[in-house]
Amino acid sequence: MKRLFRNAALVLMALFLGGGDFRQTTLLCANGGWDTDCTAATACALLAVMLGTEGLPSEWVERLDNKLISDLNVRHKNALLVDFAEETCRVGVEMAAARNPLIELTGAPAVTVRPAPRAAVGIEVEYPADPVLWRERATPVRLIVRNPLSGPAEGVLRLTAPSEVVCDPAEAKIVVPAKGQQELTISVVRRDADGWLADKNLFEARWMERGGEEVARTFGLGGARQWQVYGPYWDAWDRTRTPVCPYYNETTRCHPHRANCAADSYTHYVQLDRPYLDESRLVHEDIPSELPLCLEAAEDRITASQLGGFVGPAVYYFVRTFRACGPLGDFSLAFGRVGPLRVWIDGEEAAAHEGFRPWCPVEFAEMIGVKLDGHPRRLVVKALRLTDAFTFSLMVLGTGDPERKRGISWMHDGLEDRPVGEAGRGEAV
Repeated sequence: MKRLFRNAALVLMALFLGGGDFRQTTLLCANGGWDTDCTAATACALLAVMLGTEGLPSEWVERLDNKLISDLNVRHKNALLVDFAEETCRVGVEMAAARNPLIELTGAPAVTVRPAPRAAVGIEVEYPADPVLWRERATPVRLIVRNPLSGPAEGVLRLTAPSEVVCDPAEAKIVVPAKGQQELTISVVRRDADGWLADKNLFEARWMERGGEEVARTFGLGGARQWQVYGPYWDAWDRTRTPVCPYYNETTRCHPHRANCAADSYTHYVQLDRPYLDESRLVHEDIPSELPLCLEAAEDRITASQLGGFVGPAVYYFVRTFRACGPLGDFSLAFGRVGPLRVWIDGEEAAAHEGFRPWCPVEFAEMIGVKLDGHPRRLVVKALRLTDAFTFSLMVLGTGDPERKRGISWMHDGLEDRPVGEAGRGEAV
């Protein structure tokens, strides 16, 4: 909602200050920042409606050459702009005639108004909590059966779930009043808490009415990411200046204030090259004695709020074991980071990155190649937290959509996570 308000404010600002100039309006939207492509498209579309084609910069029109430019394989990918505009206008005329016959559009072309779809019982899905399938916790899902008919609808609502998941109830008899609705909240939980947890979990809700009418609705739950987090670790003094503690050593026993290093009282120090635990062991197996946090993450992004209340620079080790149960082959791991990062895959170092940077999920993320062949891959990430505004993310990119077809995600959604072992289990976050 905040994004909508921000966009609307920038659009209005550009329209008022642009003074009817197409270039200036576009520039104001671009310089306004945030969601620049949407604000510029909205403002300039409104301006074009008000000014007509005569208000468009002639050199821009010439460069477009009257052709629609689309990055997706949609119906109008190679259409002429005039054809696309005419078809859009025809849809507008049809909508006006179908929705409000009191409106008369003068000079509009004659269009055929298609008949409205036949009224029928429908199913809607709502998620009272995160739409996530957890390792052990149940997830509520609300199913709403809507009846637009003039008489009551009586039938059975039946759920179909993946074999490793249970829906309670899996079936219910429902009577939906005329012009009304009925709700059913189901509880979704896994059968085996220690089994592999799939990233994509699809369900079907099917309404079977007494009179033979049927309607189905597919919905899904994303699998919670299963992380072990080791840390926080830090140094109490700057080891790049002195390898020995300057205020607690063989000759000195004093407070940092009295050791000519008062800054050590207020900050911590971390280094990417310094091991804060047995890294050669961690890249191959868990270390229960380090008491790692078992973190179930609903999203691919992890922030400082999920790691406890520690404040200040620190080092965290993120460990995750996953495998592909869908497409196999060569893929990419996209790491979003704000500080230095080191990555190991199956015991081998895959990448190391220094420096601070703004977090970005994909476009400017660090890309690392990985081969997924159905076998488990153990991932260990050493992330340095340099400020309190810590963010780390991992996204697995699939083969993508080289033909830019609609509805095809560039994310790899055929993964499974292995829950962490009993020795390292803590309270889930």
